[in-house]
Amino acid sequence: MPGRGASIHPRRSCFNEAARRSAFKRAWNGEPTVSIDDLVARVLRAYYHYIEKLLLTAKRNCAAVCSFDAVREVTLQGKTELLLIAQDCLEDIGVKRERQLGSRLLVFGTKDSFGRLFGSGTSVVALVDRLIAQKLTRAAEGLVALAEGA
Repeated sequence: MPGRGASIHPRRSCFNEAARRSAFKRAWNGEPTVSIDDLVARVLRAYYHYIEKLLLTAKRNCAAVCSFDAVREVTLQGKTELLLIAQDCLEDIGVKRERQLGSRLLVFGTKDSFGRLFGSGTSVVALVDRLIAQKLTRAAEGLVALAEGA
């Protein structure tokens, strides 16, 4: 039925506890047809998809700055709400220096995943829209909380 579902903290322990207490069975009026591992994997994929949608929205709205020089410029001007750095490029771009500039920093994705979204060679993205940055931060926190417990 539309509107039926389950709300759960994005932690593996919460998924396990919900399964132990038969919360999924009650919420969905029947036995779940997927394992907890499969359910966690699906939620992780949903988080990644949502984060990619937020990044594409930022790109479309000119709220994402992608070239390294432009990122440095908006960061120095204090316009950066969130600085995203690809995991496989941390040492290349001097994370310590960027942290000193006072930006909120999120290490996420890879150079390849940034390249798919923003063009090849992208390893750092500055978000200048506060709402998108907040949504992306919350989604990334949920993803990390769930992935670390998996």
